[in-house]
Amino acid sequence: MTLGPVKRRRPGSWKEATAELVRLAGGAEAAAEIVRVGKTQLQRYTDPAEPSYAMPIDVVIALELVVGSPVVTAHMAARQGHLLWRPSDRCDASETIHADYAEIGRALARVMEEYARAITDGRIDPDEAARMLSTVDPAVQALMQVRGELYRMARPDDGQEG
Repeated sequence: MTLGPVKRRRPGSWKEATAELVRLAGGAEAAAEIVRVGKTQLQRYTDPAEPSYAMPIDVVIALELVVGSPVVTAHMAARQGHLLWRPSDRCDASETIHADYAEIGRALARVMEEYARAITDGRIDPDEAARMLSTVDPAVQALMQVRGELYRMARPDDGQEG
């Protein structure tokens, strides 16, 4: 399969999130078989030269369900200052919390390493900010995982009849 030229999208943009969702769904052709719109329309949703075309929410939901990741939904939440977090379905938090704390340390080290690289010229440009987000988001996820585990450990009877 030959891919045409890749259009440059602004890092962290709506179009980039939409393009990532379509890519994860197998490309425009595969995604078109899942949703109510065709390949050309899906391509317009991802094209920065087509700013008036935005993927409808039902199309986003259908693709995210197939992909198994809230790519565009997470983008929308982040644009409004929110973070999506899906709690783990692990049963015994006390068994995994130590590994999760170690992951927090590793994730924060990656955040600081990317920050140090980005700030060498005294400013953070949009591409650097996008790279930094790619390290910050996993660190936040690791912290939220530990938060959920600690919450369950502190309140073991929540949700149970007493």
